[in-house]
Amino acid sequence: MRIRVLDSLACALGALDAEPPKRVRQVEMQLGGSALASLIAGDDVQQLLRRVVVRPDEALSARFPAQMPARLRVRRRDGTVLRRDKSDREGFATRPWSWALAIEKLESLAAPRASADWRRRLVHAVAHLERIDVAKLASLLREARGGEP
Repeated sequence: MRIRVLDSLACALGALDAEPPKRVRQVEMQLGGSALASLIAGDDVQQLLRRVVVRPDEALSARFPAQMPARLRVRRRDGTVLRRDKSDREGFATRPWSWALAIEKLESLAAPRASADWRRRLVHAVAHLERIDVAKLASLLREARGGEP
């Protein structure tokens, strides 16, 4: 499997020369959960990851920031090749998340680390971002780091 991505994305993912176990830790850190990392740590998935090649592509990078392009190519054992090009992804400026999906993402990432009350207050603060006092927002964010309210 070969994946072509923006130069900066390839670097950010650490995928240029990273070994699969390093990728697992990076996925865990980026996605905020060990369940996915545990799945990725499985032998079958590790064998697949060793066959995945991610490389930067200057032509794709030139299309950013108007697009967030990627190119995927999968060569099957029988020699057939599947290709898929994407110009963006859900959550990118061209296809923004719905409010409900943004809350769902926050819940999936923050639930293991933050109380339901804190998550509710953060959602409320973001929903009223234009009217919230900056000091109150800063205080709320400090709570996430374990700082004083």
